[in-house]
Amino acid sequence: MRKLFMTLIMGIFVCLNYINSQVIVSMSSSEVEQNTTASVDVTVTNFTNLIGLQFSINYDSLILEYSSITNINTAAIRGLDIGVIGVPGQGTLKKGQITLGWNDPATTGVTVPPDTRLFTINFVAIGPKGSQSDIVTSNTPRVINVVYDNFTEDQNLTNNKGTVKIKNDGGPAPTCVDPVCTDPTFVTFQGPTLNVQKDQNICVPITVKNFTNIQSGQGTFKWDPTILQYTEAKFPTTGGLPGLTINSGVNATQVGNGIFIIVWDNPNPSTPINLPDSTVIFELCFKAIGAIGDVGCITMADAPVEFSWDKEGQTDVPLCFKYGKVTITEGGGTPPVIIKTGSSSGKKGQTVCVDVTVENFNAIVGINTTYSWNPAQLKFIRTEGYDLEGLNSSAFASTSNTLKVAWFNANPQTKPNGHKIFSICFELQCVSNSNYTAQILISGTSEVSAEVGGTPTKVNANITGGSINVNCTDSTDPEPVCTIGTIFKPSCAGSRDGRINVSVVDGNTCDFEWKNSAGTKLHGGAISAGNLSLNGIGAGTYTFNVICGGNIATTCTATVEDPTPITIPSNGVVTNASCGQGGAINITGTSGGNGGFTYAWQPDQGNTGNPTNLQAGTYNVTVTDSKNCTATASFTVGSTSQPLSVTVTPTHVKCKGDSTGEALVNVSGGCQPFTFAWTGGLSGANPKNIKAGSYSVTVTDSNSQTATASVTVNEPANALAVAVSGITHPTSPTANDGKIAISITGGTPDYSTSWSGGLQGGTTSGNQEVSNVKAGTYAVTVTDANGCVVTRNNIEVTDSTITVSPQLGNVSVTSSFNGFGIACFGDSNGVISGSVAKGSYPITVTLKSGSQTIGNPLVINGPDFSFSNLAAGTYTVEIKNASGSVTSSAITITRPTKLAATVKISCTKGNDETGSIEINMGNTGAGNYSFNWLNSSELTNKLQNIGIGVYGVTVTDANNCELRLNNLEIKECEINVGECYEASAIITPNGDNVNDLFLINCIADYPSDLVVFDRWGRLVYEQKNYDNTWQGIDNEGRDLREGGYIWVLTVNFGQGRREVYKGTVTILR
Repeated sequence: MRKLFMTLIMGIFVCLNYINSQVIVSMSSSEVEQNTTASVDVTVTNFTNLIGLQFSINYDSLILEYSSITNINTAAIRGLDIGVIGVPGQGTLKKGQITLGWNDPATTGVTVPPDTRLFTINFVAIGPKGSQSDIVTSNTPRVINVVYDNFTEDQNLTNNKGTVKIKNDGGPAPTCVDPVCTDPTFVTFQGPTLNVQKDQNICVPITVKNFTNIQSGQGTFKWDPTILQYTEAKFPTTGGLPGLTINSGVNATQVGNGIFIIVWDNPNPSTPINLPDSTVIFELCFKAIGAIGDVGCITMADAPVEFSWDKEGQTDVPLCFKYGKVTITEGGGTPPVIIKTGSSSGKKGQTVCVDVTVENFNAIVGINTTYSWNPAQLKFIRTEGYDLEGLNSSAFASTSNTLKVAWFNANPQTKPNGHKIFSICFELQCVSNSNYTAQILISGTSEVSAEVGGTPTKVNANITGGSINVNCTDSTDPEPVCTIGTIFKPSCAGSRDGRINVSVVDGNTCDFEWKNSAGTKLHGGAISAGNLSLNGIGAGTYTFNVICGGNIATTCTATVEDPTPITIPSNGVVTNASCGQGGAINITGTSGGNGGFTYAWQPDQGNTGNPTNLQAGTYNVTVTDSKNCTATASFTVGSTSQPLSVTVTPTHVKCKGDSTGEALVNVSGGCQPFTFAWTGGLSGANPKNIKAGSYSVTVTDSNSQTATASVTVNEPANALAVAVSGITHPTSPTANDGKIAISITGGTPDYSTSWSGGLQGGTTSGNQEVSNVKAGTYAVTVTDANGCVVTRNNIEVTDSTITVSPQLGNVSVTSSFNGFGIACFGDSNGVISGSVAKGSYPITVTLKSGSQTIGNPLVINGPDFSFSNLAAGTYTVEIKNASGSVTSSAITITRPTKLAATVKISCTKGNDETGSIEINMGNTGAGNYSFNWLNSSELTNKLQNIGIGVYGVTVTDANNCELRLNNLEIKECEINVGECYEASAIITPNGDNVNDLFLINCIADYPSDLVVFDRWGRLVYEQKNYDNTWQGIDNEGRDLREGGYIWVLTVNFGQGRREVYKGTVTILR
């Protein structure tokens, strides 16, 4: 133990002396406002007797953007100028990389004082407020090398890093900030920056960098489960960490809390693991459940299991981390286009091809990029295996160490993830007897364009290089070896678009063949020609044979599995509709497939897995995943409410002609609130103050259930009326032996009477006679059983000794039908009533129309008279007794107009039942119409959504007059499925039998007359009974000029109904 301790002390001493003599490169630090300039001075110490110095400077290009180099110290350091400083965009330098490659042109050595400034780097601070970036030296891309004047070299220097901080100004602290990486050559775990639409699924690949000679490791990945909801983890079938699966090396028991742990050991310790940069070791898949704008950060944490990774011979190596960032967006995230170059291996002299594959390759129209390599290691041979429209050898331009790709296609191209677009083939070179890995790099600026809104637009892209492991030590002529590469499952269960990639080493002189499990050959050829992959296959087991000299030299077997089919849950997903709340279907638990589900419902409910507020009924859904795989299901939403039932209780009108009726709607079942649609202008659940008549109500509940009921509100058949049927005159002026007889009709018996002049009234069922009447004037008031009241005034009684000439009292039309003297046009149910004011009886009453006597004259012994069953017209009344006569003024019995309708018929589009019939009564009759459609419960004047057929309707007005409309025919639409009497907008009468004729829909249904006018209103063409044969000629048969014309069509529907239709037509020749 003591010996070991002393050795350690000596080692530290030697190391410290060595460090003290090393060149020190320092970067200044600063704190600046966002979007302002940050200047970083690069200074040196121990810059003694140097003839060469090179190194790289790295920084975070998401925080700092390179602007310029200033203050170059040309005076102190010979040969230092802008030409020896490499900046982003020059050659292969990327953002975040600056290089220095200085040499003393005199080779005599340069010495400068400590802290001498070499130059100043100017950046623009583009990162978020509160963020920061370190500025450090590194070996990437230019390795560190210090050359002294004695030509000794040192590949080490001491770096004092600088830091640029962007002021926070009190704003929110930046989220998801990566830990500072002190050396970009450290083993690095990386997550990408992605966007995703809210409630959609996304997989976040975890990749590695500088992953060499690794034997074991562990660590914790964390995220906020209120933003990202874990769904699954995916592991590559080849090329990742061997033995790492969801069932081995993974603890996923706390994913609900946002914790995913890996604890991995190399299953074959004798072979440490080396992975190319950007290798995916697994993917974490999530559903974006946070709010729009939330950033889900996938961090590499030290709790509950710390990050610790071991190399061969070195434990707990230093690490760098780049967190994954997923931003939830409203319009949906668009992941970058990924173009990946694969990896392969081989021996000196062999020709080896690497595949170039794509992901997120949607509507792509252009690719521009450049590959580069070390020509001492790789000799470019060819490109092959083109599988992209318009891509061929002419799209490539090569030199000894570069290959430029310039592809453009006018037709946007979309390819599935993992699709190979071409391969690059090299002959492997060996510069020594040491094995090595040849890197295929991406140089310069790359661009990928996609069609966005019909325009080629540059889009985000991630183009990565590949590598080839070259064996330079095995001099034997080995047997060929085949290796199964990536296996791509079919996009959908049962599809045949799967693929198997395979590579062969030492088999360039051999052939190959693919066979299925039945032994049928599917594909084959010469290995040297490439195109080894097996494409267009479904699930199954396939065998790859390498055939050399006619014999099978080696065999590889691959199994292609179907992806998990989409499974739509069916149990417990339906919530039935009930009163006050619609139903729901929740199939957000849909699983399998490729994720990224969309939902198409019939009836349409939008793109949702949980439609709500549904009415009872059947709903069909088609679920489509991110690769257009589909599954369907049908669900029935029931109703927990009772069927809707309606009755109506009437309150009848007590007195004829009054508006004292009521209708009380009784609703059972259904779901509140209810709406009430009445005929006759009524409204509400208990309309009051209504007239006698028949009414219908349709009740609709909140679930759109409907029920209809009718009610009849009655009234007495006739209005309460009292007439004096006879008078017995007293024998002398003082005698009281007279009598008055009255007749009571209408109303509701029994009747009670009250007389003036002290006469004794009483109760009667219709007729009454009072006695003890003296000469004088009397009045009687009659009240019926319903409380209706009528009074007869001015009953004059004279003694029999006086003879009085007749005098008319009131004479009027006493029949009333909603303001008319007769009910319906053409009826004879009018009544004229009147009374004699004075006169000795008997009196003769005569009714006349002009000079014509109507009916038989009446001889009355009392003052009241009445004529009935009269037609509409103007009348006079004449009364006459022995002492004289008198005639009334004109009395008119009015009538309603004859019921008449205008009918608008719209044709139906095929079998879609889009036709309609609309009735317009035009204020004819007595108004307040009701409509009774044949074989329909519709109560309004418009019957809609009907198909081809013949229909009828009976219209009833307020006086119960009826108009029957039959043979209303709905026909199929013509000419672009328009409505009847729509016409061609443009005709081209040039004799080619295409659009030569001016066509009008439904023209054959009824006789129609067509006239055509030019733009100045001049008649140029007319045709009786138009038959769709006009070809743009005038009345003389001459061709009309091109231009616009006005047409007028008069259609004779019969029964005196004509309709006029107008429009314009343009003639083109």
